[in-house]
Amino acid sequence: MSGPMAGMNSPTVVGDPTGVGPSPASSGAPTGSGFAATPPVQPTRSAGAWKGWVVLIATVLIVAGAVAYVSFGGSGPKPKVLLKSGTGIEIPAGEYFAVPVSVSKSATLSGSLDSGDGVAVYLMNPSTYNVFHGSGRTAGSQWSSGVVHNGSFEVFFGSGSWEVVFEATDPSLPTEFIATSDLTVTTST
Repeated sequence: MSGPMAGMNSPTVVGDPTGVGPSPASSGAPTGSGFAATPPVQPTRSAGAWKGWVVLIATVLIVAGAVAYVSFGGSGPKPKVLLKSGTGIEIPAGEYFAVPVSVSKSATLSGSLDSGDGVAVYLMNPSTYNVFHGSGRTAGSQWSSGVVHNGSFEVFFGSGSWEVVFEATDPSLPTEFIATSDLTVTTST
């Protein structure tokens, strides 16, 4: 025996490559039949994927359009109801019934009513209404219906503050009337 461990095989180091040739780590990129020189092909998107996005975007636009139409009233100005159809009003003798109206644009007052005793309807600005309230004089009213027993009206008026006044035609007797349609104010577009 000629060395300290004669007859024994030389030890094998665990982890050393056992094959022939240089180790892959020391020579660069792997080569051979299992490795391609170009990067792997990425999976392609299906041809119909863009259709899903188009449908989603179209749905969002349709819903947004519907919400905007409802929110902004696509059918024009909405009338403000002063008295609902079927509302009955009793006016004591020598009194009147008034409904204030304020509009930022020109508007239309319309409705219909029925009164067995007859009622007069007036449209007054604030100064005329103050005179009427103090003295009962209706001179200077923007509009007067005359005596209405059963009828309808439609009055155009400008922007500002107004009073719609209902007065008994005989100040010594009470009267009553019923709205046979909604009494409304509709602003112009």
